[in-house]
Amino acid sequence: MRRAGWCLLACLSLVLVAVLYAMLQRSSPGVLSAWLRPVPRTPASIHNTWSLSSQLMAAESLEDSAASPVADDVMVDVDHLPVAAYDCEALEIVLRAPPGGTVAAWRVAEQGLPVEIEQREDDTVMALHLPTIPIGLGHLHVIDEQGRTVKRIVLMRPGYNLRLGRDERGLLRSGEDPVVLVLARREAQADRRWALLRRLFRKAPEPCTVVLEAPATDWGQSPLLAQISALDRLPVAGQGVVVKVDGNDVEVGWKHRDYRKVLAWLVEDLRRRGVRRVVLVEPVAVMDDGESLQALREQVVDVARSYRIEMIAQPGLGDHRYWQISPGIIGRRLNAAGQDLYRSRYRPVMQAGR
Repeated sequence: MRRAGWCLLACLSLVLVAVLYAMLQRSSPGVLSAWLRPVPRTPASIHNTWSLSSQLMAAESLEDSAASPVADDVMVDVDHLPVAAYDCEALEIVLRAPPGGTVAAWRVAEQGLPVEIEQREDDTVMALHLPTIPIGLGHLHVIDEQGRTVKRIVLMRPGYNLRLGRDERGLLRSGEDPVVLVLARREAQADRRWALLRRLFRKAPEPCTVVLEAPATDWGQSPLLAQISALDRLPVAGQGVVVKVDGNDVEVGWKHRDYRKVLAWLVEDLRRRGVRRVVLVEPVAVMDDGESLQALREQVVDVARSYRIEMIAQPGLGDHRYWQISPGIIGRRLNAAGQDLYRSRYRPVMQAGR
């Protein structure tokens, strides 16, 4: 009898919580959505060691530092610069002095930044090592003995509206400055809080109205980076966006972890720009059973799970008949038949209630 009473009490409690959830969801859906959204996972052993005052000063001086000129008579080569980095992990940048020059007197202009500097190869190479990337740090300025900026590195976080371009290699640039995409680390993890109630009161998703195409790129250049550089020209606030993840990124030779960071940065940037729904379309390529494409697909699946967004699979599109542009000739893009099949699979998310 006592057990039956407890069961009845539990059922009544569940009904009460469901009613309260529905009422709150109608009155302030944004608050609940933000609370229920998984928090990015950052290793507890890593701490931001830059002082709060330094962070605030850097945040206030971002625009001024972006406008400061870089010495045009000093040609500094970048030997190593990651395309993207998690802000909770170490960042290493390697610069090389111009022929006949030296890095002996070079230093980082940002005061109080916990950066380690190593000089190599008879003072012709400088390696910068940051244990983490502090909040508010938008640029790294390397200056010479005269105080001139010889190289500026832009640390771009999602949601900033600085226009990005690409250089001759297809890498991101802000003006003439190289760019590192910086984001918080986020991993797929089980989040069962209110899972039953979310299923009971889930609203029909809004249709997507914007398609983020992958711009045509030269062989060896990344379509994913080209999509990021095109974001500023795409009005996405308040819209649902379909992101066509391009299979030609297999030609770039991505490290799988770097590819995941860049794709995650794109998704986070869309969300910071006010996008209401993001849908990823699986990358395709001719003979899509190859290991390289499969590795990229695994990263796309992982990003979709981590950000709890949809991903549309494209099975069977690696068949030669969808890539053949004339007898015996295979193209880098899907032919008309392949495009029709490809579009038919994401078209439902552009319709109401799907």
